[in-house]
Amino acid sequence: MVRLSLAFVIVQAVVGLVSNSAIVYLAAPVIANGIWALAFLVSAAIRRPLAGALACAWYPFTDEMRASEIFKRIYGVESVVWGLYLAARAALRIGVLLTGHIDAFLVVVVITGTPMMLALIAWSIRYAIRRFEAAAA
Repeated sequence: MVRLSLAFVIVQAVVGLVSNSAIVYLAAPVIANGIWALAFLVSAAIRRPLAGALACAWYPFTDEMRASEIFKRIYGVESVVWGLYLAARAALRIGVLLTGHIDAFLVVVVITGTPMMLALIAWSIRYAIRRFEAAAA
């Protein structure tokens, strides 16, 4: 993941320098958000939710649990929610970026970035815990 992030930063810097355009430079992460949105939505559609794979990095789910219908359902819902959020964020950001108002773009980045992601992470954790508890009852 670190190497992928580093490669992305290098590509973004090269594209920005070659194009000599702030808009082109700032469009790269917006496009990356769109790609992540697609990855989350496709993963849910094929019943291999990306949100579940990420959750496994933080909690040691057993192989049996990862193969269960409840796991796929919970993290399928989360993958769709994350995918829709990332798609909406990318669409809003590209729309504002294309107006050429960099200041407005930066405001949108701040509002749709960390605060929204922290709220969505909190929702994701709470949603998963509640659904697993309800399934166990």
